[in-house]
Formats: sequence, C-alpha cells, structure tokens
Amino acid sequence: MNEISLFILVLYIVSLLALSLLSTIKGVFLYAQREYLKLESELLRFIAGKILRLSQQKIQVSSTISFAKTFFTAVNILSCFFIIYPLKEHQLHTALLTMGISIVLLPIGTYSIPKIVSQTSQARYMVPAYFFYRIINILFLPFTALMFLSTLVISKFRGDSGYFDFLSEEEQRILDDAGIQEDGLDDTEKQMIHNIFNFDKTSVREIMLPRIDIEGVEINTLPQKALESISEMGHSRIPVYTENIDRIVGILYVKDIMAWISKHPSNPWSIKDLMRPAHFVPINKELADLMADMKAQRSHMVVVVDEYGGTAGLVTMEDILEEIVGEIHDEHDEHHEPLQKIGDTTYIADPHIELDDLCERLHYNFDYKNDKYNTLGGLVYYELGDVPKQHTTFRYQALTIEITKMDKQRIEEIQLELGQESSDTSGE
Repeated sequence: MNEISLFILVLYIVSLLALSLLSTIKGVFLYAQREYLKLESELLRFIAGKILRLSQQKIQVSSTISFAKTFFTAVNILSCFFIIYPLKEHQLHTALLTMGISIVLLPIGTYSIPKIVSQTSQARYMVPAYFFYRIINILFLPFTALMFLSTLVISKFRGDSGYFDFLSEEEQRILDDAGIQEDGLDDTEKQMIHNIFNFDKTSVREIMLPRIDIEGVEINTLPQKALESISEMGHSRIPVYTENIDRIVGILYVKDIMAWISKHPSNPWSIKDLMRPAHFVPINKELADLMADMKAQRSHMVVVVDEYGGTAGLVTMEDILEEIVGEIHDEHDEHHEPLQKIGDTTYIADPHIELDDLCERLHYNFDYKNDKYNTLGGLVYYELGDVPKQHTTFRYQALTIEITKMDKQRIEEIQLELGQESSDTSGE
C-alpha cells in the first residue's frame, strides 16, 4: 500500500469518526444543558457553561453541524470509492460496491454509535464533543456563515418570528429536548403547549365556577322535587347543601339515583343516603396539585373554600382539562359569543367572560388588576359590594356597566358602553 492509498484510508476512517461525533454532539449538548447543576467536576461544569452559551445560537450551531455532516459524508463516500477503485477496474462495479459499503457503514457511524453513547454516561463525551465543534466551527466558518445568513433571510421571507417565540426560553429548551419543532405545529397546538406550560402557574381561583353560579339541592329535598330540579340543571353531579350553599355536605351523582331506582323501583330513596362525600380545596391551590389529588381520590368535582371556610366555588375535572385543550362543549351547552356588539360602542357581555379576553375583544386596556376576581361578573360584584338588581348601572373607568338580566341572585347578562376615554387608549 503506497502513501496515497494510506492517506485515503486514514481519510475514510477519520470522516467516519467525524460523522459519528457530529451525530453525538446534539445529544451531548442537551445533556450538558439538562444536567449542568448536577455535574461535580469543575472541568465539566466549565465546559457545560460554554455549551449553555452556545445553545443561545441555535441557527448558527445547526448550520455548522449540517454543513460539517454534508462535508464529511462527501469525503467518506469519495475516499471509499478511491480505496476500492484499484481493486475493481470497472468503474460501475466500483460505484456499486462503494454504494453498498456506504449503506452499511454510514448508518453504523451516524446512528448506532450515537445511540450507544446516549445509553452510557454522556459526561465523558462532553469535552471532546465541545472541542470538536469548536474546531469545525473555525474550519468551516466561511461556509457556515453563508448558511446562517441564508437561513435568516428565508426565515424573514417566510415571516417566521423565531424559534417558539410564544414560549419562554426554558420552555423552548424543554421542547428541543423532546424533538418538537415549531414548523410542525398549527396555532391550536401552539396554544395547547402554551397552556400546558402555564398549567402549574394557574390557581383554582382562576377557573372555578363562582359561588353565585352554583346550582345545588338542599339535603332534605323530597326525591320527586330533587329529580325535577336535577332535570332542569342538566348536570350529572349536583352539590348537596344544608341551609345555604356555604354549607355543602356532599355531591349527588345522577347515575347513583338511576342505579337505585333500577335496582329498587319500589323502595324510596333520599339524598342523604345516596350522596357521596364532598372534597374541599383552598382557593389558592395550583391546578397541577389539584389534578393529582383528584386523580388519587378518583373525584370529578371539588368544592373550593375561601379563607373563612365558606364556599367560594366549584371545580370539575372538565374545567381542569379545558385549561389545556380549550373549551369543551357537550349537548347541554348553549353556544353563544361572550361579547356581542349591538351598537357603535355598545356591547352585550356574558358575566363569565374573563377580563383579559374582554380587553382583547374591546381593544381597550383598563386597570382591573385584583386577585379577588378575574371575570366581568366578579368585577361587578366586587365594585357594588352586594348582589345587584336588574338595570343597576354604574361607571367603571371608561365603561358604563348595566345589569340587563338577572336570575334570582345571579347575573345573566351585562350591557357595556364604552365612553370617550376608550379612544385614547384603544389599541394599546
């Protein structure tokens, strides 16, 4: 074997090793980001810190690795061809044999070896992976710079706002770890991911059905009267209270009533005998913790209590799931817009509309920040300090608010009139 043949053989081996290392880099870099605080070695902590800074340059790192893979793949195939060429006089045979060897060996170098590395201690590969990246970044800088610029131009041309701009930096990193790319997501999926990341930051207060809207039955209600009330409510689970809604003592399941009537058609039943225990949670409990508790207790409805022990609201498992997937409608739900425009500056609003949503729909930001409410109805009750009467009207900043429909003590419809002040802040 002459010197040229030896050089080509070395080139082939080096290019195959380079491809293996390039395929390993991404996994090692993600490991460094994930385990940074757990690394005990000062050297590894130092290298991991360098990698963390590199992770902020996603497009540049991706361009460098992509170009290097293309380069070393071409070198590997060409060197394989020139190794085989002296052994096979026919060029077609040489090309076919080169193709066969590449099909077998390239996947081993670019897939099998990185997979083995990912299943072992990745810390030992952190230093070589980092320095190898630095070397290829310097060697291929002119070419990767062109790739980097072209990627930016294409991104701007396509209107891409960035790499998961709707999420925080930490949330972007978690999605990178999971291999989820922005291009593969539609708006609904993006919103769902955003909801998932905000899930453990949301409290029960923000999603509960407020006390004023709770429909229940008194524990001593006669069976026939209870069935009539339950039929009107259209719910499968009904809170049971004594004296008033502040003293909820249990939950009545419609299926339990049906099961009793089916098995004991001639025997009377009572709410007290069929109701199940009620579970109570504090108003500031976080949804992630609540969901875990409800799963453990196999409970589908909980009673939310305020700091004084009174009933603040209700939360169901459906309410929790809606925080992730959005509104869930069943056959009993009447779909209607939470805000309807009936004049140039006049609107009919659902009292349950969230104030953030209201501001967005009105294109007007008013100061309503208060941890005691987050809906329009909550604002009304808080500002008036009592249960309003129908046609009660009051002014709140630029809004003139009128209660246009009541059902006993519950607000059903509110009319809003935007005053002149709104035009000054519209579109902020």
